[in-house]
Amino acid sequence: MAQNFRRYLARNVGTSAVTLHTANSYDTLIGIALANTTSSEIKVDVILNDGSNDHYLSLIHISEPT
Repeated sequence: MAQNFRRYLARNVGTSAVTLHTANSYDTLIGIALANTTSSEIKVDVILNDGSNDHYLSLIHISEPT
């Protein structure tokens, strides 16, 4: 079966949780990229939900840009 690849972006997210994409039963997550554009370190939580359960991937510390 062919797969339609899509790219979703969220910019200037802030400190509240953001739903980037709500998948259907045919979607698969290939990868995720995070970037820090502030002048200090940030902490990021990445959570995937399978429809009934949250899967906490990690607490990620992203250094300030160099």
